[in-house]
Amino acid sequence: MIGNKEDICINTPLPPTPVSQENDSAQTSLRLGIILCLIITAIYAPSLNAPFLVNWDDGAFILNNPQMEWTWENAKYYLSHPYQNLYTPTPMLSLMADKAVFNNHPFGYRFHNLGAHILAALILFAILRKLRVPPWGAFFGALLWAIHPQRVESVCWIVERKDLACALFGSLAVYCFLIGRDAKRPWLWQLLAVLAAFISLGGKPASAALPGIFLLLAYALDHGDWQHIAKDVTIPAIGSFLAVLFVIFMTKQDNSGQFETRFFVIAHNLGWYPVTALLPWPPLNPIYPAIRGWGEALPWLFGGLVLAVAILLLAYKVHRHWAPGIIAILLVGGTMLPVLGLLRYTDFDYCDRYNHIVSMVLWGSLTVLFGKTLLEGRSRRLGMALLTVLALAEGMTTLFYHQTVWQSDDALAIYCLTRPGEPNLKALELGLTTGCSHASPNLLLATAKAYQDYPELQMVDGKEVPADLRNLISWSLVAHANFLMDNRKDASPLLALVEEYLEPAAQQSFSMHYLAEFLYRDLAAIAADRRDKDAALHYLEMEAKYLPPNPDHPATKQNRFLRERLAE
Repeated sequence: MIGNKEDICINTPLPPTPVSQENDSAQTSLRLGIILCLIITAIYAPSLNAPFLVNWDDGAFILNNPQMEWTWENAKYYLSHPYQNLYTPTPMLSLMADKAVFNNHPFGYRFHNLGAHILAALILFAILRKLRVPPWGAFFGALLWAIHPQRVESVCWIVERKDLACALFGSLAVYCFLIGRDAKRPWLWQLLAVLAAFISLGGKPASAALPGIFLLLAYALDHGDWQHIAKDVTIPAIGSFLAVLFVIFMTKQDNSGQFETRFFVIAHNLGWYPVTALLPWPPLNPIYPAIRGWGEALPWLFGGLVLAVAILLLAYKVHRHWAPGIIAILLVGGTMLPVLGLLRYTDFDYCDRYNHIVSMVLWGSLTVLFGKTLLEGRSRRLGMALLTVLALAEGMTTLFYHQTVWQSDDALAIYCLTRPGEPNLKALELGLTTGCSHASPNLLLATAKAYQDYPELQMVDGKEVPADLRNLISWSLVAHANFLMDNRKDASPLLALVEEYLEPAAQQSFSMHYLAEFLYRDLAAIAADRRDKDAALHYLEMEAKYLPPNPDHPATKQNRFLRERLAE
């Protein structure tokens, strides 16, 4: 977030600005801030009516989490323990507050998400104005960041509150740091910046680059004067660095992580993130991508390098020296370190596909570098037109495509299974379990097709899924889908084929073990249609082996009731 040193250096004497001109600028900024809020609200309004995404962590974090009640014991637990492998007390405490106020009504949680996103956009707007970007430039910089399709997942996915909290308080820390440079009591604002950094890191560790951001901003704004740099940055940088160490210590209680040894994964992420953060129609990627080798990594790495060189060359053409462009690249690159996958906390190849704070730094840097040039002088009309077209492209893609995918569990799972590229095991398991629990034949058929289309699918341990198991799972899914569609003519022979292998396969495969309950019930229903009482009873007894042991579980109660009726 830097620009021409002559433009932003506080040590360079500037002519006094007339009061009337300052008032006009403030009024313009206020009007643009209101317009920014209205546009963001209009773009994301459809997400407010979506239900909980139960199978996409909303169930685990909120609906089925016994520690979501608002009590001091639960609050103390989240403040002192990691949850789901990361130390994230900020979003967990906010979700507890939502639970207390809205209970299990998703609208309130989603309204909270949208409000946090709007506030983050307004703070980015204020940061850009503080860095002397013209009002319209700051408006477009904040808008293009806020309505970019990559923001959809964090805004529309309730449990991604952690990404919103990270960016909201991370940007607030930067804003407090900038105000403190000109304040009568700079130490007070610097301490507020440290506090905001602590809260941001409690949202998500992606803001671990804040100490470097403070240092680079101070270097650019103080024109390399190390005496002023030390005065401006000592408290914020040291304080936020201690916050980083604290979060690392808390996270290691639960999961120390493992270093990524496959460098093609890091190379892929290094190019993938900045390119997709700028394209107005990036590919959706709700599941961590399966990256198989350098063939997939090199095109993205090359694209990222081309982007970096283009920024440097354009920055030199605009500012006549390399410093602004180099600092912008350092800002973006340093901020990206937490999302490159250097330290893995999951079994899947890691790339933080929708990180708010990294993209905020990227869009902010570009705005400071080029916003004034685009929107002043003879190029103003052309610049306004180009930025308006880009905003329309982003807004339409977000509103009419990306956001619709995040409207339900089923829509998300079908997208993950049908998007270009090989789906990983998590996507397949979600398709299978969600398709069965939601009785969704379309989702089951999409999962079956994915098993057939990708013969080199790998399990968690890296071994390929055996061909016989792949075929058996695919036939089972098609059979159950046909049964749900009341197409028993096609379901019956497939169920008969699967039955022979069902019992041994269920002992070896999670997928077949999960499917066994539904397949045995389908077989029982078909036997009942044939009035074969003994066969129907046998299949219901087999189904009972795969049901939850809880006697009050609806499936267990229904199975017991049907068996009692048949036994009479």
